[in-house]
Amino acid sequence: MSPPDWLRLKPVLDYVEAHYFEPIRIQNVLTLVHLEYHYFIKYFQKHIRMSFVDYLHVRRIKASERLMLTKSLSIADIGVQSGFPNVTQFIRIFKRYNGCTPSEFRKKRLPVHEPDLVD
Repeated sequence: MSPPDWLRLKPVLDYVEAHYFEPIRIQNVLTLVHLEYHYFIKYFQKHIRMSFVDYLHVRRIKASERLMLTKSLSIADIGVQSGFPNVTQFIRIFKRYNGCTPSEFRKKRLPVHEPDLVD
């Protein structure tokens, strides 16, 4: 991405970083870049190489992965804290990007603690 394009999109990327856990619509960021809706969608896709919605989903999924590996929260709580409106959408989108459910991801990534063996 060229420096002018980066500078133009940086406010949008910063906004997503600061607000990914809240509801975000494309209309929220249009004023940051002073672009019309359809032009923004094409511009973002061209320079970021994914749609704005996909970018937001990836950011939320990365946050949820970090929470799953560091906090003892329920899957539903992780989804909400990562910005998904409900657990069903969180699981569906997580599976689309990771090829497994959040529960499966957590089981694969966290070490299993075996109980102490008694002689």
